[in-house]
Amino acid sequence: MKTKAEQLEELKATAVKLQQQIAELESSKCKRFKPEIGDMYWYILGFGGAVKERPNFRSCDKSRYENFNCYETEDLATKADVMMKRNNAIIMACLMVDPDFVPDYLSGNQEHHSFWYEAGSIGHEGGWRLSKSYTLDVGPCVSTQEKWEEAAALLKEWGIE
Repeated sequence: MKTKAEQLEELKATAVKLQQQIAELESSKCKRFKPEIGDMYWYILGFGGAVKERPNFRSCDKSRYENFNCYETEDLATKADVMMKRNNAIIMACLMVDPDFVPDYLSGNQEHHSFWYEAGSIGHEGGWRLSKSYTLDVGPCVSTQEKWEEAAALLKEWGIE
């Protein structure tokens, strides 16, 4: 049987290990996943769907990482697939109705008309909503409210919510 001093030392050593594990987990919370050789990762195909891959640092592995298309789990990749389809539809609609517009996100001198979706609630119909801003638009946008209305109509026609 161990003495109290030995038990205390064991508990202290265990506590140190647990603190190290906690620190590792906390530091990796928001860290971007980058697969290493031998790791498995998931990516989204150009026509949709998640695929598992083992990197060997071919140009396609590098390109997927550079284009933010590497996911640690199938679950994350599947969620990304849905989000990519929706975002790609918004980009497509914006470019179709306003192909010459080049957003200036940094100067604050250009009005942007971008999208957000509001789910319906009691007494209110859901749908695309206009966000007008001279700053901080981080997504696809068009130059005027009229162009926004055209793009929103396309999204509705395509069934994108």
